[in-house]
Amino acid sequence: GESFEHPDAAFSRLQDYVFIMGFAVVKTAGSDTTGRVRYGCIHHGQRRNYRLLF
Repeated sequence: GESFEHPDAAFSRLQDYVFIMGFAVVKTAGSDTTGRVRYGCIHHGQRRNYRLLF
């Protein structure tokens, strides 16, 4: 396992990997103050329809 100084550095590394693999991830939960972040695949799970567009 890799460790990172800041969640943004981890997200950048993760985005590089998933781009090569052909998919994408988004930040689903967490904060910069705690240093813990949860990521999710954009093609898996429930839609987040906060604006009630559909």
